[in-house]
Amino acid sequence: SLVNFYTGADSGTSTTKRLSITADGRGVSEFTARAWARVDQTGTLQSPMNHNCSSLTDNGTGDSTINFTNAIGSTLYCVVAANAAENDWGERVNPTATASASVRLQNVQEDGTFHDSSRVHCAIFMTQ
Repeated sequence: SLVNFYTGADSGTSTTKRLSITADGRGVSEFTARAWARVDQTGTLQSPMNHNCSSLTDNGTGDSTINFTNAIGSTLYCVVAANAAENDWGERVNPTATASASVRLQNVQEDGTFHDSSRVHCAIFMTQ
């Protein structure tokens, strides 16, 4: 079952949905991340901290996919990604493919080469 919370004008009519609580207890609104993860690409790919992430796929050096436990429902979501660089502050993480059930992230150095990082971070937001 799904519980929705609405707000409205001073007239007392609630018309704008602000928050939904899903059957599995997740709160979903335009203000909550649909998924988030800290990914360690070094050694065995792992995510020591995450929400709504079922598994990771190692696509090669500096290239990983986060698979969602609950699909986002669209590919038109916002990916906020960052990296606490290992050796070179010129590293950057880029979302390169968005699917309703996953996002692919590539960690790249300034010279264009891929690099494994122990601190790739991402959060997924969507208003619907």
